[in-house]
Amino acid sequence: MKNLRNILLASSLFAVTALSAQHNWQEKGKDEIKNETTTKTLSFYENGKKVKNSVMINTMVDAEVKTDPKDKGQVNEDRIFPPVKVTKTVKIDRDADDDIDEIIKFSYMTKEKTDFALVSNGDDVIIAVEDGNNLKILEEQNFKMKSQNESNTTYVYTNKKGEEIEFVVENLKKASMSK
Repeated sequence: MKNLRNILLASSLFAVTALSAQHNWQEKGKDEIKNETTTKTLSFYENGKKVKNSVMINTMVDAEVKTDPKDKGQVNEDRIFPPVKVTKTVKIDRDADDDIDEIIKFSYMTKEKTDFALVSNGDDVIIAVEDGNNLKILEEQNFKMKSQNESNTTYVYTNKKGEEIEFVVENLKKASMSK
């Protein structure tokens, strides 16, 4: 009788643990979040002289995990990929000291695999794409301010296909700050 009670207790404890683990897995499966920080070099010419800036980029990608509604109820449902929200914090060091000279925090929704970064040339916000360990400033800056309010500024980039991507700049600080 004692062994039967111990077996029932162990079985019920195992069942509760398995159900709890299954519930937690299902909750985590609703969103897929990636977070990484990389250091890149931004090179450009200023007054005929090549200038290199160190740029640290923290990228957080928040993607909703969805399955094709046509496959509902099937064992092996196909995954669909809706637009993802990308939030980036770009820290630019323009000189030899260890202080960050500029911080730009922005977000955008995209279906494209191109990885954009907003940087500035000191005066204007410009758009660049990540290219290995470097940032490459786009030659065609089809980039216009859409709106500006107290909390953020929205810019719209139009690519060669005519598709628009809205960049919401949440924070733009131009000052010396410690890393």
